[in-house]
Amino acid sequence: MGKSMIKKFIKYWTIFSIELKNHFVYLGDFILSNLSIVVAYFVSVQLWLIGYGTRQEMAGIYKQELIWYLLVVQVIHFSVDYTLMLNIEEDVQSGNITNYLNKPYSYLLYTYCISSGKVVLNLIINFSISLLMALFFAKSFVPPLGGVLQLFPILFLGFLIHFILQCICGIAAFWLERATVFVWVLNTVMLVLGGGLIPIDAWPDSLKPLADYTPFSAIFYYPAKLFIHFKFDLFLHFLAGQIFWVFILGSLLLLEYRRAIRKLDINGG
Repeated sequence: MGKSMIKKFIKYWTIFSIELKNHFVYLGDFILSNLSIVVAYFVSVQLWLIGYGTRQEMAGIYKQELIWYLLVVQVIHFSVDYTLMLNIEEDVQSGNITNYLNKPYSYLLYTYCISSGKVVLNLIINFSISLLMALFFAKSFVPPLGGVLQLFPILFLGFLIHFILQCICGIAAFWLERATVFVWVLNTVMLVLGGGLIPIDAWPDSLKPLADYTPFSAIFYYPAKLFIHFKFDLFLHFLAGQIFWVFILGSLLLLEYRRAIRKLDINGG
């Protein structure tokens, strides 16, 4: 059992590594394609600085802290793979997904490794660019060490939740003529309800429960909040929330995927 798990890990790690190396071949193109984060981050910081006016604090977040909050949000927003849903839909619509069913690997895990190769490189590039800008805007605030270290598990689970949501919508193409209807809706809802535009701390009290009842805050708000206001008990609370959503959404995805494959078998391929 142990050797089998190790072999599977090595297999999928190899797929991820090859995809990452392939992207490094076109590193220049990747950097150029991510330069839009400069404009987006600059505009968002300037808008919030205008909103703060002469105030130094709003909703428990100081002006300097907000600059770092926006850094994490923008890095996540420009690093996640928004084309994933469309790629899965294309595999379903073209019938290309059948080519993966006889392969010695899972289509979902293969897709995750391919997508992760792109996400990791995006993350490195976007964080490097945004870090320089944040240091320019916020000269006096340094994120706590815990806030930096928590990024590894919290970002990993956040990206995993995003991946699962994209897969759920993409595989829906088995039943819908086009799943692209979800692209704009899902991405907008994730950004708004996830605290990507306005920190959940600044929401009206009547709307704050939405953050607990939807998985979107686990993608944007959790890592950004912990980055500026790290508390170990809050970290454990957010981590438990992310694990909960991974389990719920992951179970839903597996159920949907099995029904889709069954539908494919019934229809003769």
